Amino acid sequence: MTRLFSGSALLVALAAAPAAQPRPVQLRMDTGTFRYDSTRSLTEVYVSVGASSLQYTRTPEGQFEATFPLHLQIRPAASAAPAGANQEPAFDRTIDFRFAVADTAALEDGQVFTEQVRAALAPGAYEVAAVVPARTGTPSVEARVDLDVPDYAASRGTMLSSIQLARRISRAQDPDGPFVKSGRTVQPYPDAFYGGPLTRVTYYAEVYGLPADLGEYTLLAYLSESSRPVPVASTQTRTVRPVQPVDVIVGAVDVSALPTGEYTLHLAVLNAANEALSEATKRLFVINPDVVRPEATVAEAQDDELLYLAMGEEELETNIQHVRVIAGSRERQQLLAATTDEDRRAFLLRFWRGRDAASGTTGSRRVFYDRLPLVNERYRYGGIPGYRTDRGRVYLTYGPPSGTDRQSITADAAPFEVWTYENITGEGLSEFVFVDRFNSGEMQLVHSTVTGEISLPNWQQEITN
Repeated sequence: MTRLFSGSALLVALAAAPAAQPRPVQLRMDTGTFRYDSTRSLTEVYVSVGASSLQYTRTPEGQFEATFPLHLQIRPAASAAPAGANQEPAFDRTIDFRFAVADTAALEDGQVFTEQVRAALAPGAYEVAAVVPARTGTPSVEARVDLDVPDYAASRGTMLSSIQLARRISRAQDPDGPFVKSGRTVQPYPDAFYGGPLTRVTYYAEVYGLPADLGEYTLLAYLSESSRPVPVASTQTRTVRPVQPVDVIVGAVDVSALPTGEYTLHLAVLNAANEALSEATKRLFVINPDVVRPEATVAEAQDDELLYLAMGEEELETNIQHVRVIAGSRERQQLLAATTDEDRRAFLLRFWRGRDAASGTTGSRRVFYDRLPLVNERYRYGGIPGYRTDRGRVYLTYGPPSGTDRQSITADAAPFEVWTYENITGEGLSEFVFVDRFNSGEMQLVHSTVTGEISLPNWQQEITN
């Protein structure tokens, strides 16, 4: 029996003691959808909370406890609703989360708690918002995602559910456990970062509506780099499986030998003619600093012409958001003029080819996507991905700084960081100054000596209280 509302804490150890100063709650969110009944689909919302970003109090039993409310709302997407349509939330609840640990001194920055909330929703387009209210010394934190709930029951063809990334999957000991699906405990992993101790991408999915006369089918699974549509050969598997009313897919991919980058996990259901009956994808990130990326071959360079033609609408929009970060003013004007998907695909191809030619290499796009996972992990703020923060933009545009000077909070000045560069063409020795004006954890760029960037020569006075 699948429970519609569930939540259970899971402590995940990944990687420095919790900060003494209050920090915004580190919040991440992901979603999944599965078949439920004749009119609704099961929707799961996965929430990840950074353990060291919480405030703990000691309990009479000697443990340390962190509690906070999270307001979760799922409402029909306004952009997809006809005029006059009902916009009341389909799910609107404040959930009191509680996490307990034996010793806060043992917490690490990479540790997270995960929660899962379930709701049965009618098929359609939704917006999901998770909000942690403001605490003493920190602002509220919000995470938002778009959600497309398919009509699994009405479909007369084969359909794959969402792909759920999992920390681990095991046989369920308690059939009513909070993470149980199809007799398995599937512990969600909304963070989607792999590398270090996490060398395997573990995933769960379900296949519906397989033709009974098919007998068996082939499940194709592989990873591709998000900057390229072709499979990474070492990750590709084909498995022949018997047809079942609902086929439960549990798999894993070893990413220990993959270079740092953004990847897409692909699942495809193939018939005897090798035709795809249904496909599903999931984006993830790999951080392996010690793995050297091989040089691109001539054939790979030629395949780049097909890269953007193969992109779906969602992936195309993600790539557009990426290039906005490093685009110049003239390129941003060109992007505004690209009003159709064909125009936007053509813009992306010109954008990266121009940078490849200017740098004298074929790796500029690869360099960007090599840096992206590190930026998203290191500089994220609340629900804002790292590439959309000031430090993330500077890192993606100019690369890692030659030197970094961090100054923590004092009685009369806000925390700040000064990045210095010795290798920005035409600029000489350069610097960027980032300030946490409100002691919230968000470092904003206030001054730079680089042409075209914000300039505030008296920034030291500006950050003094």
